[in-house]
Amino acid sequence: MHRLMRRLWRRPVPRRAGPMHPEIGIGPGVGRYDWGDPYYLALALPWRWFLALTMAYYLLVNLLFAALYVVQPGSVANMRDGSLSDAFFFSVQTFATVGYGAMAPRTTYGHIVSAIEIFCGVLSIAVIAGLMFVRFSRPRSRLSFARNMVVGPVDGVTTLGARVLNRRFNPIYQVEARMVLIIRDRDATGRSVWRIRDLPLLREHSLVEMMSWTLVHVIDARSPLAGLDAADLARAQAQVMVVVTGSEGTTFAPVRAMHLFHAADILFDHAFADLIAEDAAGRPKFDVSRVDQVVPLK
Repeated sequence: MHRLMRRLWRRPVPRRAGPMHPEIGIGPGVGRYDWGDPYYLALALPWRWFLALTMAYYLLVNLLFAALYVVQPGSVANMRDGSLSDAFFFSVQTFATVGYGAMAPRTTYGHIVSAIEIFCGVLSIAVIAGLMFVRFSRPRSRLSFARNMVVGPVDGVTTLGARVLNRRFNPIYQVEARMVLIIRDRDATGRSVWRIRDLPLLREHSLVEMMSWTLVHVIDARSPLAGLDAADLARAQAQVMVVVTGSEGTTFAPVRAMHLFHAADILFDHAFADLIAEDAAGRPKFDVSRVDQVVPLK
């Protein structure tokens, strides 16, 4: 169990969530987690940080009210004077609107503090329960991408390919895919600019996706990649962004996935390994372990 928790805690962030240009610093005022937007922050944080912050809030609020109960000795019946532990556990009961009857407010001051705490507790429970529901109910895509893109001939035509895999045994309907090239260029004045070029796909729509889908862009004379090799892409700091959207087959909620391939991820004169293999009995089997495998063509 300890090894499992360490592995989950140290799970790397998917590359599709990374910055578009990691070599460019981000100035102030821009960030993934905006403390000025608590609702977005509560949804964007990883589960471990969300639960940790929720627990920290719970403990701090109860410690604050416990300190208020201790300020006036005798404000709570059956609570030892100056006992922070008694005050804390009474605060926990009051915050959760439980109350076991052993301790209760005895003075006007104690009733006022407990009334304020009950109000805060009701609001906090409602807000946290709502956030938990939203986080649990969000549809999560199990679409993933192969580690590399490949450039090679298909039916005598040079193509750029990206592989998408549906890791959930559940269909995704009305799937759409888009591919764009992000490349550094110079304008007429010689100034360095970033340009975004569409990379049209042979098939941008799919009625349903069950297992895998290879997105194919034909590199012809009209393609933004025409005449470029691996060295050209590296010099231009080229990146290819792939976005896939669709409707999840159980809830029919929209799902989407994005991946950013850097120039070093694009392998020339390679092809994807076949995902269909045969088992010991000679029956075809879909082998997910081959999703990242490529084979050289030369």
